[in-house]
Amino acid sequence: TGKVKIGMDVAASEFLTKDGKYDLDFKTADNDGSQVLTGEELKKL
Repeated sequence: TGKVKIGMDVAASEFLTKDGKYDLDFKTADNDGSQVLTGEELKKL
């Protein structure tokens, strides 16, 4: 078809915190928590 689709697995367990939010900066050692989003916030990105 000549088209490319890009998707994101918003339920990825790597991002999911214990309180059910998503930490987009989870790989940073000195993570300050400023990149933690709710599912609704992540969906709006």
